[in-house]
Amino acid sequence: MKIDSIFFFRKKPGTATAFILEKRQGKPFAPLETENSKGEKVCYLTKLDGKANAKRKPSWNVSISKNNAKKLGLKTDNLSGIFIPLPEAANKGFGDCKYTGNGYLFLLGENLETLTILVFENQCSTVEQALFTRFLDGEFDAQISEFLEAS
Repeated sequence: MKIDSIFFFRKKPGTATAFILEKRQGKPFAPLETENSKGEKVCYLTKLDGKANAKRKPSWNVSISKNNAKKLGLKTDNLSGIFIPLPEAANKGFGDCKYTGNGYLFLLGENLETLTILVFENQCSTVEQALFTRFLDGEFDAQISEFLEAS
C-alpha cells in the first residue's frame, strides 16, 4: 500500500492547539493546505475529554478552521479523530473521514511538538485493521524517515 501524501506539522509557539504545516510530499490534499488569514497552513490538534479507547472513542481530534472547511465545501471542520488503541504505542494512531473516504495514520511527536499525517486516499475501510497494523510493524518507517530528513 502506497502513502498518497505525508504532511509534517510543528506546533505554533504560544498556542495550545495550532500546528503549522512545514512540508508535505505526495498528492495535494486541500484540507491540510488551505491558508488561514495570516497565510499559514494550519490544522488543530485537540485532546478530547472522556475515556478514549480502541472501541472507536478517539483520544484526539484533528480539525481545520471553520472558514476553510466552508470554502472547500466540506460538511464539517473535523478532519478526523485519532484513535490510539495501544498504550505501548501511544504516539501512533489512526483515523478516517467518512466524508472523503480517506484513511489517515498519525504520528505524534515528542511532547506533542510535531504531528505527521499520512493520507491514504479511499482507504477508510482498511485503515483500522490493515494499515494501522502495518504502521505498528514499521512498514512505513523508512518512507517517513526519508521524508522527515529531506530538506
